[in-house]
Amino acid sequence: LIAGGAVSISADSGLGAATGAVTLGDSSSAGVLSFASGSTFLATRPFQLGTAGSIFDTVGASSITLGGAIGGDGALTKTGSGTLTLGLTKLRRMTRLQLNNTLRDLLGVTSAPASAQICSR
Repeated sequence: LIAGGAVSISADSGLGAATGAVTLGDSSSAGVLSFASGSTFLATRPFQLGTAGSIFDTVGASSITLGGAIGGDGALTKTGSGTLTLGLTKLRRMTRLQLNNTLRDLLGVTSAPASAQICSR
């Protein structure tokens, strides 16, 4: 659980075992996961978004792909100048995306509106 603070990583292994789920945020505070500049990796672990929100900060030239399931009741906010690629077919329930920079899904979408709601079944 990352809530009320930030964790910075340069590799997926910085979060522990690759199969371990990560919860960002809880009911009262957001959680920030920051990816070091130059980081490039695919994370297939599941992510849970807490109701207070979850921030994925792609610093500098980082290029991160989240290929695992993403669920929870909170918003996913992407900050930073790097690239965050989501496997949109893996989004669970209603996930709100706040987009501050380029966001691509695994299907090759290269631009998106400033805010989007995606509902997957």
